[in-house]
Amino acid sequence: MSFFNLNGFIMSALGALIGLLLIAILNDNDKENVLGNFIVGIGCILLIDASQQENQNKTKELNLADEVSKLKKKLAELELKIK
Repeated sequence: MSFFNLNGFIMSALGALIGLLLIAILNDNDKENVLGNFIVGIGCILLIDASQQENQNKTKELNLADEVSKLKKKLAELELKIK
């Protein structure tokens, strides 16, 4: 089973377990703050990249749909000219 195919409950439980283990291992507020902020920073960068890629994909899809619509109109015009 892949990490990315886990359901929300299992992923949440796994996150909680890892967080609690890190708290037990580090046992130092300063280190916990540094590591926590570092992990959050990585997450923010991943979210920025994923949202930008999704936005670009939607823009490409909209542009493609627009091009198809224009081609259909031109085809209809050519068919009228042929008749």
